[in-house]
Amino acid sequence: MILLRFLSRVRCLAAMLLLVAGTSVASADVFTIRGISVDATGEDVIAAKEAAIRQGQSQALERLWDRLVQVQDRATVPPVLASDIERFVQNFSVSDERTSDVRYIADMTVQFAAQPVRDHLRFAGVPFVDKPAPTAVVLPIYADVAGEQLWQSGNPWLEAWVSSFTRDSLSPIIAPLGDLADMSLIDAQRAAAGDRVAVQAFAEHYRVENAIVTRASMIGDQSLEVSYQEIGTPDRAGRFALVKGADETPEELLLRAVIETQGRLEQAWRQANTVRFDQQAQLIALIPLRSLDDWIAIQADLGAIPAVASTKVLSMTREAAVIDLAYYGPSEQLAAFFRQRRLSIRPIDFINDPDTAQLLERRSTLPTWQIGRL
Repeated sequence: MILLRFLSRVRCLAAMLLLVAGTSVASADVFTIRGISVDATGEDVIAAKEAAIRQGQSQALERLWDRLVQVQDRATVPPVLASDIERFVQNFSVSDERTSDVRYIADMTVQFAAQPVRDHLRFAGVPFVDKPAPTAVVLPIYADVAGEQLWQSGNPWLEAWVSSFTRDSLSPIIAPLGDLADMSLIDAQRAAAGDRVAVQAFAEHYRVENAIVTRASMIGDQSLEVSYQEIGTPDRAGRFALVKGADETPEELLLRAVIETQGRLEQAWRQANTVRFDQQAQLIALIPLRSLDDWIAIQADLGAIPAVASTKVLSMTREAAVIDLAYYGPSEQLAAFFRQRRLSIRPIDFINDPDTAQLLERRSTLPTWQIGRL
């Protein structure tokens, strides 16, 4: 048991180091599908391997559609012919290969090229989401007759999160190490109370934006009650209960609860961030500027917002830029996307600068908004 716990913590540490090494990891994983099991036969092992690779790429593409597209829109994804799948594939790798003269078995990882995938969905008018939620670190509180525990070595809820770590998700979550540094930053009481200062300091310690406080407790010996609250941007929260299966161990029940929590967080992100390309609107935006670097940074943020269709500079001075911005979906969703990038967007009624006011007046048929930093 001690060895297993040690290995789990090493696994978590490796995951954290991977995250710290670069924030692009989570974004790249959106288009990467792992754990595809293939098994094919052919005239010889070479033919079997070729058949298995085609099989794996097809399965991976179907799983990618499930990740990017909501259930109610899934049937609208245009089918892809087997002969066309390769144009979506950027690269792939195989592991755990087993062969005979006519059979090939392996596990595959397939990384898809982002732009062909986006184009396929967008040209068909299929709403989709391709941006991951901000990576979050989980704070798993377990409540029993002894009270609420977080860092105690016997916390089975913490162990369940550590052992089920995965980064293949639209809502990437890492488990904490539970070391002395963690203990010094926050305890079960402050986490359960949603102490934002303490929770955000804990998230910063792991170099992530958000933390998810989740609480699990057994109701009798047949039901597990779970609640979760994300602290950061966005705020996602919920609760549910699971009934223990007849032959299910408490550890298996907790692992199932982890998967359910991850699925609910992912679905909440998918629902809030799916872009509908059949809805397009336009606005004029005034962007106060402090420096050239400020303008470059805001341009980069606008380019990273999936609902922004295009931007066109209408006027620029040292103090401000005026742009024509086309976007998909409702304005409320656009504002939510802006908040995720630490930007604000709000309607404005009065402009101090006469030249800017005159320019905006000529385009008075479009709503006028102001973009700034939160």
